[in-house]
Amino acid sequence: MVAVFSGMLYGSGVGVLVAVVSWIPRFASDSFGALMNVLAALPLVAVMAAWYRPDRSFGSIALGCVVAVAAAVTVSVCMNFVITPLYLGVSYEEVASLVVPALLPFNVVKASANVVLAVVCTTKLRGFWLMSGETSCEVGAFSQPGRRSRPRRAAFAIIGR
Repeated sequence: MVAVFSGMLYGSGVGVLVAVVSWIPRFASDSFGALMNVLAALPLVAVMAAWYRPDRSFGSIALGCVVAVAAAVTVSVCMNFVITPLYLGVSYEEVASLVVPALLPFNVVKASANVVLAVVCTTKLRGFWLMSGETSCEVGAFSQPGRRSRPRRAAFAIIGR
């Protein structure tokens, strides 16, 4: 959720960086799990951040959520066919038998929860950027076309100057 939130506020690059960096400590103990989580987070973060910025209407946000969840679920299920046999030593047929009852529902719920929480947090935190006294804020989704401001100033408004 933090990576999606970061991507929505600061752009796809920052969101992807947060997604990758947040899983680096887990690579030592669970490299397959960490790799799967990073690979699942990348399309979710990239699609949601790219979709959320240009248009802030509810319809656009909802459509962005659906597309981002679909992309993440597609990558997750496909990568399960590659990584799960290597990790658990099971056959492709056994993985295929788990797609509908386990993999698909789990990944849909996980990705949906991430984008919904990120959208709610981003929407609720919008007031912090606007309370800083700036008339526009170029922090991700809250920018106004034709107006430029420094995102750094808006970020400091949250924690105080």
